[in-house]
Amino acid sequence: FLWAVGVLCMLGAMIYTLVSMLSAYDEYPFNTVTKVMAKTSLPFPGITICNLNDVDSILAPVDNAIFRDVKTYLVFGFPEVNESDPEYSQVLNTPIDRIVNSSFVANEEFVIGCELNGVGKACGEIFDYIQSSSSKCLSLKTDLPDLQEMVYAGPFSGIRLYHYINQPGYVIQQHVSAGIKLYVHDPDELPDLHSSVILLSPGFSNYVAARPIQYKFLPKPYMAFGDEPCVDTDESSFDYKLRLSDKYSYTACNLECTLEEVANRCGCRGVLNSEQVYFNVSAENKCGCPRPCKYTEYDTRISSAVFPSEVATMTLQAMAFLPKTGVRENYMEIRIYLDKLLLEEVVHEPVYTYISVMGTIGGQMGFFMGASLLTVAEVLEFCLCFLFRFMRRTVYGMSGPGSHPGHTRIIPVKPKNVDVAS
Repeated sequence: FLWAVGVLCMLGAMIYTLVSMLSAYDEYPFNTVTKVMAKTSLPFPGITICNLNDVDSILAPVDNAIFRDVKTYLVFGFPEVNESDPEYSQVLNTPIDRIVNSSFVANEEFVIGCELNGVGKACGEIFDYIQSSSSKCLSLKTDLPDLQEMVYAGPFSGIRLYHYINQPGYVIQQHVSAGIKLYVHDPDELPDLHSSVILLSPGFSNYVAARPIQYKFLPKPYMAFGDEPCVDTDESSFDYKLRLSDKYSYTACNLECTLEEVANRCGCRGVLNSEQVYFNVSAENKCGCPRPCKYTEYDTRISSAVFPSEVATMTLQAMAFLPKTGVRENYMEIRIYLDKLLLEEVVHEPVYTYISVMGTIGGQMGFFMGASLLTVAEVLEFCLCFLFRFMRRTVYGMSGPGSHPGHTRIIPVKPKNVDVAS
């Protein structure tokens, strides 16, 4: 009796444990595993650089109607333009590209020197000049062979830039800082201009060491982002085309959705205020941009030193390479490079696989019952034999076919022939 009670208790504990495991399995849990792998080469990150100040007040007179109109969008606290003013017709009759060119910081003056892997280059050879929603920016070209496979790391490789930020042309915007905005991102994706920004100050030599981190998450039914699944953009069934980017990214999808919503609501989209949206796009328009399961980000480590040094300043001023005043307030150096030839991977791995589930079941059976699959097979065999005998007795009676209770069955036995010795 005690043995039977013990077996039943252990059986109940095993069943409870297995039910709990199956309940957890339905939630599709996963583990986050970090791997660091040494590589012989790595692609260089995408680089986008913008002046922290978008407008150059030196390019246009302060009382110019076009410049006043631009400042209503970009300058903090600037009053609205009186549209009944006769001068406002000058704004209405001026093409947008002319307004931008006459008021925004010029890229040719913004960057004054470029190097690629220690070799001087014309900045136009390695950078594209792009127009964002409110400023002109530099974007590193992605088709440069020297950057697609970087075999060296460290500050003497990568990109080296010299900038002149032109503080005399600054205006007061939503910030009161001076410097540049740097974005380090996947070279095949658009940068997110509203987050992950690095601010760098003039008067310093800024060293930016980049380290790639590649994320690989599990697709549906796993919830990679809290209560939201991700999609495998490499699958042939994924068909989510974007007009702004050849490669799908969450940032590009939301940006395109925002611009389309602005155009649908307003009937047009301004160059200067295309991203000033005063409604919740995700809530009202239901963009539905899926998050990719695989993407790359870059972690950065920044160090700086005074630039240029006192002796270098005096020497360069004597050689007429630098002005007599405003050097520390306007000039800066930036070096962007790979920290090491290491790739960090953050991978989601399922907690339960077929092998792990079978191993867990076998372990629970062995721990609670001292049993295995062979034991289960033997128990099933016993149950089937018992059921077969029970059904046979029920159908044919207690002793098999032709037998009845109280009836004696006589089986005749023939004697064997026995040779008797004479």
